[in-house]
Amino acid sequence: MLFKRLNFFRHRLKPLPIFYLFMLYVLTFFIWWTVFHFESIKEIHNLYIEKAELVDRFTQLDPNNQQNSQLAIDRANIKYRSSRNMILGEGAVFFIILLIAAYWIHRGFKRELILNAQQRNFMLSITHELKSPLAGIRLSTETMLSRILDHQRQKKLLQNALKDTERLQNLVENILTAAKLENQSMELDLAAIEWSSIIDDISHELIETLGQQRQFALDIEPNIWVHGDRMALISIVTNLVENAIKYTENRGKIAISLKSADNLAQLIVADTGKGIADVEKNKIFQKFYRIGSEETRRTKGTGLGLFLVEQLVAMHNGKIKITDNVPNGSVFVVEMPCFKTNTTDTDNDARHNYDEELEFDHDV
Repeated sequence: MLFKRLNFFRHRLKPLPIFYLFMLYVLTFFIWWTVFHFESIKEIHNLYIEKAELVDRFTQLDPNNQQNSQLAIDRANIKYRSSRNMILGEGAVFFIILLIAAYWIHRGFKRELILNAQQRNFMLSITHELKSPLAGIRLSTETMLSRILDHQRQKKLLQNALKDTERLQNLVENILTAAKLENQSMELDLAAIEWSSIIDDISHELIETLGQQRQFALDIEPNIWVHGDRMALISIVTNLVENAIKYTENRGKIAISLKSADNLAQLIVADTGKGIADVEKNKIFQKFYRIGSEETRRTKGTGLGLFLVEQLVAMHNGKIKITDNVPNGSVFVVEMPCFKTNTTDTDNDARHNYDEELEFDHDV
């Protein structure tokens, strides 16, 4: 019974209101402490003055005693000012320390509450993201088992099941990659990778599966190679293109381009969605962070995509930035060291020279 009561109060007592009440109590006590000490030293000062005046009154005929009483009054005034300044100084220091501590504690509470909310939203989102493809796979397999279908319909159902399986695989890969990054155990399997073909293949695949109602413009410069991890590079492109499709309305436009200059590859993914406010641009690469509130947000997602993109780009000695599209939308720009070859097959000498020029941090 006691445990149930404690659990009842634990769920209803919020940390921030309790913190505010505690700070109100401390400030009230601080003000009372200051007033009390001022009143105390004022009373002591008045007693010294009254004593000196009484001595002066009974010794008016003796000039030496009059001088001594005046010295006593002067010393009392000096002591009063010294005590007052000491209280003001100590109070000011205490008040500043209290404000700084309150700010950092409040900030920590807010971060913890935001993180908890993001994690709860992540659990809700991940549940939906897992249930949808699983339901599709189950429906396809049950349909094939319960009915006699022609070859064309069987092929269609198998293709749908395969797409849902790939969706599940990408989701699981994102979660595993995020966990490795969090634990600082992510290692890159570095090799010379033709990034042009990866971007082209993934873009066409996502256009076919997710972007039928959008307009796409692809401008992929061929034969651009990077020194990196194939799965990480695939994750970068997949998350950026999926993000653009997700936040672009039907009949919206998405442009994907890859260019190279001065041994630097520049991948640009631009969309004509609602865009991202300036205050949000520094937050969208945080883990679990998603724009808007769960009550008004229409798009589904886990809040891991852009977090993974930024981390993986940094691991490849690259950088990512976001700008506003004109007239509306967002532009994501990824810049990464690259090299080019003159033949279809990778030039081993070029790979070797490129590897020697660059030093990569393989671990996070």
